[in-house]
Amino acid sequence: MRHFTMLAACTMAGLTVVASTTLPATAAVTPRATAAPVTTLATTNAELLTAAKKRVLFGHQSVGANIIEGMGTLYRARGVTSPVYRSWSNSLPSTGRYFADAYIGANGDPLSKIRAFVALMRGGAGTRVNVAAMKLCFVDVTAGTNVTSLFASYKVSMANLHTRYPKVALLYLTVPLTTDSPADNVKRQRFNALMRTNYASTGRLFDLAALESTKPTGARVTGVYNGARYYAMYAGYSSDGGHLNAAGERRLADAFMRLIARAIP
Repeated sequence: MRHFTMLAACTMAGLTVVASTTLPATAAVTPRATAAPVTTLATTNAELLTAAKKRVLFGHQSVGANIIEGMGTLYRARGVTSPVYRSWSNSLPSTGRYFADAYIGANGDPLSKIRAFVALMRGGAGTRVNVAAMKLCFVDVTAGTNVTSLFASYKVSMANLHTRYPKVALLYLTVPLTTDSPADNVKRQRFNALMRTNYASTGRLFDLAALESTKPTGARVTGVYNGARYYAMYAGYSSDGGHLNAAGERRLADAFMRLIARAIP
């Protein structure tokens, strides 16, 4: 398994999701754990093998690299044949199996990431891979983000790709969270609520924000800021408040592989 140089800032089925709620105005509070159903994430060895046989394109930045590191850990721990890891290039074939990743766009400029992912798909990946996914980062959605405009651009781009490449299973990823920055997490919650509303029914939504905010016990880490409910990353999954530690890497990789195994166009 190759290792990645982490960038300075970046990044389910079965999870209960609560949409944004209007509450009485209040000051920022420390995120607290709220009760939620315990979620089992253990992907079976058969699912890991199925996922490893597919041709995947994953466009991302550094939390995406965290997830890929977690994939390596997961496969080694299970003793299962892992995916063939590659950096994306148009020399990759339209047969066989591989997990190809690409660093897309610039952190803090989500539209550049959407454009870069579309360019990769139209530049060759759309006719080669079985599964494709792109991930925005926590730095891409902050307190100053126009969530409605950003989501509209994302939705149109994904719809166009789905129409153009009907044989590719497009996965949709919620925006990751941080352990603090309530004002930013409020905007992320609003964006993620739109993602859930529009894509949960497809069976191809990777709700990494829900995973990041759900403790091993099943409790969600949540808070209220200026009357708006938000979710926050559980500190036990993070190395620095935003990126993933080993436990977080393994958790997200487990769920990602399950979705890839089950993904159909």
